[in-house]
Amino acid sequence: DAPQALDYFQQALDAMPEGEMTDLRSRTISQMGTLFSAQGLYKEALKMRQESFRCDSLLNDSIGLAFSLRDIGLSYHDLEEHELELDYYLRAYQISTAIRQANLIHSIQCCLANAYSEQGQYEEALRYLRKALADIGGPGRNAICLTAGFIYHALGMKDSAAWYYQEILRLNYPQTQRIAYGNLGQLAVERGDPAAALALFRKYVNLTDSLSLVSDSESIRRMNALYNYQLREKENIRLKESAKRRRLLMIGVLTLGIALIAGGWIYHVHKKRRLVTQLNRLEQLNAEIYRKTSNYIADKQSEISRLDENIRSLKAQLEEAELQIKHREQEAEKVHELETSLAEAMSTISELEKQKDLAVFQKTNAESVQNQQYKAENLLYNSDIYQRLKQIVHGGGKHSVTRNDWEALQQQIDVCFEGFSSKVKSFYPIKERDFHICMLLRAGFQSKEIALLVCLSAEGVCSACRRMHAKAFCLPKGNPKEWTDIIRSL
Repeated sequence: DAPQALDYFQQALDAMPEGEMTDLRSRTISQMGTLFSAQGLYKEALKMRQESFRCDSLLNDSIGLAFSLRDIGLSYHDLEEHELELDYYLRAYQISTAIRQANLIHSIQCCLANAYSEQGQYEEALRYLRKALADIGGPGRNAICLTAGFIYHALGMKDSAAWYYQEILRLNYPQTQRIAYGNLGQLAVERGDPAAALALFRKYVNLTDSLSLVSDSESIRRMNALYNYQLREKENIRLKESAKRRRLLMIGVLTLGIALIAGGWIYHVHKKRRLVTQLNRLEQLNAEIYRKTSNYIADKQSEISRLDENIRSLKAQLEEAELQIKHREQEAEKVHELETSLAEAMSTISELEKQKDLAVFQKTNAESVQNQQYKAENLLYNSDIYQRLKQIVHGGGKHSVTRNDWEALQQQIDVCFEGFSSKVKSFYPIKERDFHICMLLRAGFQSKEIALLVCLSAEGVCSACRRMHAKAFCLPKGNPKEWTDIIRSL
């Protein structure tokens, strides 16, 4: 019942988190591809197997990748795209041998042998065939024996072909037995044995008829399964429609109930507001009537007298408080001035201490750098390459500096002044001679000495420094002295 099986597999995919790549998703999609292939829907099977391959790639699952590549090759075989088929088998074989999965290796060897034999490349087919025949058993042996019979038959090795066809008969799988009987009958004809050929062809026909009956029954079963699936789908649709109608009815009832409750609440609020308004109006009328009586006037006069007395008392307290405030403000101003002066002094002291700490740190750091610089220069001046260059200078340039000398100088300078070469070359793509000049400048050589070592005039060395300074900082005109200072600071 492939349609229902596919439906359940699809429900499994729908139940998985959206976009999440898991081993279960890959296996489910692969099973759907197998079902599509069994139903003869080869293009749909190919799509499923390619999606399974994508999942395995994201999961970095080597075993899953090998199976997916093999299955994609099988889909291309079904679609008769044999060039693509072979490429996928070879990729799967490479992965399976790397991870040493014996069953998978044997399965792919069978596929490769079959693919090469169909393309007429029998030597390649035999190479994989022999490997597969050495270890494979069970249903897999049935398929590889059939491929072996085809290959040996095509190569004219009839005895070997007959042996493998007889092996197929012994394994007792009707589908391949039918092919084996037909091919054995053909071999009997070729060797001039019509009686044996007739007996074999009769068995071939009998098996063909039996398998046709089975295929017809299978077709009827599939049609029945498809019909039952369609009935189930119709029932599911009817149930969904019924559930939808019930859901709409419930929504309608709930909406009506909410509307009635809301209406009752609005009426209650409106009634309460109206009652409050009427009570407020009644209080206003009572107050207005009271204001028109003599008692109201007497009460107000008494209230005025009381308020006047309170005002006078409060004014006296206010005047006394103002005097106290003025006195305290004068004292506070003096205190505030002292606090301000103290805070400024503390701030100044703190700032001076920070400046002192910074100066001490800078002095210590400068002394450390100066000490390191002194040690690095002593190490350079005592090196063999520096002494050799000095000898060349004292000799008036009679001996030239070799490539090995330049390499030794670069290594020595990079040891003494870490990262010197990379820092110089980071300015711009510097030429070799210019780089040699920079190294000599860092080594403390003067312009005349550099001129002897790089075979230039002193003016030529100055011009080179000017040009390098301009290029390094995109200036219209460089300054040789500034460039020399920069190089000696690296």
